[in-house]
Amino acid sequence: MTSNIVLSKTIAGTSYQVTIFTTRVEENLTKALTVFTPPTSTANQDKDPEASDFEPTTYIIDLLMKWEYRITVDGYIADETLPAAAPDTYSSGDAPGTQTAQTKRTNLRKIFTAGGTFSLVYDGVTYTMDMDKLSITDDSADEGTATKYNVKFTAVQGQNMPARS
Repeated sequence: MTSNIVLSKTIAGTSYQVTIFTTRVEENLTKALTVFTPPTSTANQDKDPEASDFEPTTYIIDLLMKWEYRITVDGYIADETLPAAAPDTYSSGDAPGTQTAQTKRTNLRKIFTAGGTFSLVYDGVTYTMDMDKLSITDDSADEGTATKYNVKFTAVQGQNMPARS
């Protein structure tokens, strides 16, 4: 079961918030590791390499001491009735207590184009992330159905790791 993801950002004094109803969430953690084989001198190499059992030592080194957390979300945005406690600042002209799919799409695009970090709430945890990619597809079957947009985005968070002892 996937949970909804909430994105929020304040841009020029106005708060924008978008709830994405998720269908798939993929999390990736990456470290920048480097494989290093030190050079060897001719003194410690056999004359016949094919008959030799000499194997150079290979080290795996974490040169950058950093990690990256990347989350890719597939989901959709649709018309929504907001909770009573939701601030009016992100209703953006919709009827009080509602937010249309079009408004959500506009707000999502504003969060992306403003650049910088935004807040992402996933499984009850708030992350400060930056959006790497965003794709929005209109999925309204016909005018008789509610407007719905399929959304796919990738958000990234990176950090320096503490020194190892």
